Amino acid sequence: MGSSAAIGGGKQSSNGDIHIYGGTVKAIAKGSEATGAGIGSGLNADQKGKIYIHDGIIYSVSLQGAGIGGGCEAASTGAITIDAGIVCASSVKGGAGIGGGKFGKGGTVTINGGAVQAVSCDYDGKEESAYDKWMDYAMNAYSLQYDPGNDFAYLCIELFSYISDCCSDNAICGAGIGGGYKGNGNNVTVNFGYVCALSSVINDSSAIGRGAGEIDNPSDGELSIADNLCVSNVFGQISETALYEDRINTCHDSGITIKPCDNITHYDCV
Repeated sequence: MGSSAAIGGGKQSSNGDIHIYGGTVKAIAKGSEATGAGIGSGLNADQKGKIYIHDGIIYSVSLQGAGIGGGCEAASTGAITIDAGIVCASSVKGGAGIGGGKFGKGGTVTINGGAVQAVSCDYDGKEESAYDKWMDYAMNAYSLQYDPGNDFAYLCIELFSYISDCCSDNAICGAGIGGGYKGNGNNVTVNFGYVCALSSVINDSSAIGRGAGEIDNPSDGELSIADNLCVSNVFGQISETALYEDRINTCHDSGITIKPCDNITHYDCV
């Protein structure tokens, strides 16, 4: 028990292609060690099938696997694409929020829209209090009771603050999006939407990129962000917007948000 994905592959099994078109999905990998992904592959099996989220409210959590992607000791090798919806993907003890499981490399992730929160941090993501708090936010966001601009950014800061209060800052963590613990990042593209990515603040892991720990030939991978999107560094309840030319490097910090803005000059992201 605990070595299979909540949705996807069983123990030592990869997943096939997964399509989510809507509705509410709660995918929490079971067991005290939870080595399968929330959505993706099981223990010691790469996430080979593609994962498409077309719409819906998705809450996906694992301990040592990725929230969405590979199980523990497994990479993300199948493309992950998010087109719309409200998505929270988190790993509590070493996987990436989206990408590789603990000890696994990140894969190709493309975000074309929606609101995506990707977390790798030792917090009570499996507890009902965390789920209830997030679901209350998601339902309001999905029904457009929140403004998709400033309110979303504020709610991301609130989420980060909440997680930080519950977080032990365990050094064994992955990237928000990218590699798991001791795993490199890969190719991430953000074309549109709202993204929050968080890793532990006490180590060298990235919000988007590689996980913590010693890695041979460490790499954050390739990151592409559309010109009309701005990046902010988030620490606790403080948010600071990066200059256009600093957007990629900022994403290698521990906590960031990405959101649309009127970036006319390509320098002033406010």
